[in-house]
Amino acid sequence: MKTGTDADAGLVNVGTITPTTIATMRSYPAPGTLPANNRVQPQETTVYSIDATLIEYKLETDSDYHLVIRDGGGSTIITEIADPACSAGSRFLASIQSSRGEFDSQFTATGSFKTTSVPVRLDIQFNPPPASATVLSVTPNSGPAAGGTSVTISGINFTGATAVTFGPTPAAGFTFVSDTQLNAISPAETVSTVDLIVTTPSGTSSISISDQFTFTGMTSYFQWFDLASAGMVNDNVHLINAGGSLAHVTITMPGARGINLTVDASAEIHATFGSGFVGGPVMVNADQPVRASQRVQYYQTFNEVWAENATQAATTSYINWFDKASAGMYNDNIHLLNPGNASATVTVSLPGASPLTATVAAGGETYVSFPQGTIGGPVTISATQPVLASQRVQYYSSFNEVWAQSAAQAATTSYVNWYDKASAGMNNDNIHLLNPRSVSATVTVSLPGATAVVATVDAGAEGYVNFPQGTIGGPVTVSSTQPVLASQRVQYYQTFNEVSAQSVSAAATVSYVNWYDNASPGMVNDNIHLLNPGTATATVTVSLTGSVSQIATVPGGGEAYVNFAQGTIGGPVHVSADQPVLASQRVQYYSSFNEIWAA
Repeated sequence: MKTGTDADAGLVNVGTITPTTIATMRSYPAPGTLPANNRVQPQETTVYSIDATLIEYKLETDSDYHLVIRDGGGSTIITEIADPACSAGSRFLASIQSSRGEFDSQFTATGSFKTTSVPVRLDIQFNPPPASATVLSVTPNSGPAAGGTSVTISGINFTGATAVTFGPTPAAGFTFVSDTQLNAISPAETVSTVDLIVTTPSGTSSISISDQFTFTGMTSYFQWFDLASAGMVNDNVHLINAGGSLAHVTITMPGARGINLTVDASAEIHATFGSGFVGGPVMVNADQPVRASQRVQYYQTFNEVWAENATQAATTSYINWFDKASAGMYNDNIHLLNPGNASATVTVSLPGASPLTATVAAGGETYVSFPQGTIGGPVTISATQPVLASQRVQYYSSFNEVWAQSAAQAATTSYVNWYDKASAGMNNDNIHLLNPRSVSATVTVSLPGATAVVATVDAGAEGYVNFPQGTIGGPVTVSSTQPVLASQRVQYYQTFNEVSAQSVSAAATVSYVNWYDNASPGMVNDNIHLLNPGTATATVTVSLTGSVSQIATVPGGGEAYVNFAQGTIGGPVHVSADQPVLASQRVQYYSSFNEIWAA
């Protein structure tokens, strides 16, 4: 009937369109019996028009599109655009083809439900609503793995519900409220993302993105996932389990199905949501301490950033520099993630520019940017609730992300592993200095073999210094009369990378890097740098499963680096030392450069 190839298709009055509402359509009683190849009049011979909001859509296995729409009164219904290939000879074929074409011009349907919020006007040929239950939302959609979360389930056809299950596990209890609402209590379950299934006498509800519930554990965050924008080649979430027990991990983001993984003790694994997905935040939940990083390939460039957790959120944080004025700086966005339970009002300010204000819902993410032509620093992020802020920059065909830092992370002595204004392609290497305090700071930036550079940084201000062309080596030591936030901003050919300086408090005798790659096309260099901020010599062993361990001796205050043989790939990289050291990974991928501190 939906394709118009039934015996009564000619009875449909296509010349008259009748405005209606979803609530009215859903009030029609289902017929006692369904004719085999005929229509129930007048509902199935009338063309209805509905003004509503498209909230979800999906490509089904039979190649039809399923669309979930909601009207102004909050009522919902599932509509369908049939596959034109199933409609040969139909009097509705031209309309079906036109509808598919209009939809395809604005959306890309996949085998999983995608969420949106777009006003639509639909002309609908009515079929009776399905008898099976459909879950349209779960609120809240996450809770502790220990169970006990009160959940409101919204949907349709819940009358006579006999069971509610969270994945394979029955709800600790549920209550029927109405045909469109159930209340349930989550059971205890392993950290994972599951489908919440409602069973009625007509069967079980079909699964969708809307019915997902996440059993949470230790939570960390990334701001954004993007395998939809032009140039985004890979976006992988890497996980290291440095503990002694198997870790259960689930990775989630709005609009995508959750990814459930297990990570063996001392092992590394990675996952991705796949092509076509974009949005945030990305949440990583685990029942064992794991460290997560996001490795992004943008065109022929590479960037990696560690996940952060709620304890690192702050009401005031800083980014050293903003640039939408220099040649090649195409995008410079300040991303804001609220890991808390209350909405946050966030103000992002920059000297000489009008402040930007954003409201970030609990558990939500957004971003802001200053107008084209803006340049300077520091960027100050002030919020009514603690937030995690980061800066995502597109410079020519490269991408870089760096987390904002709070004043608590400022230090009177901090370090950068390596400085290079001598190697081919190293166009700029600047040490940025941000003073979050109320007293002026005198800062000395030193490097073995080079004349130290001294700068005065006013309270609340930012500055930067560099060494002369031809300078190379490490470590870079930043010493200040007041605690400052230092970072290194490098331009390598037409790519850009920024890394924050680290203080001695971050040094460790055991640390990890997620992945090593001296084998994939374009991976020119992959070096593990080792900085010893102490006074005693450190013996450091850098190991990788399947490779010969590399051993280095690093004198007090010194720096060294090691690497594995060409053709080596895998993870994790394990850095162990008899004195606390600061380790980092510096990667050259094609004509791009990226550095990330070990964790």
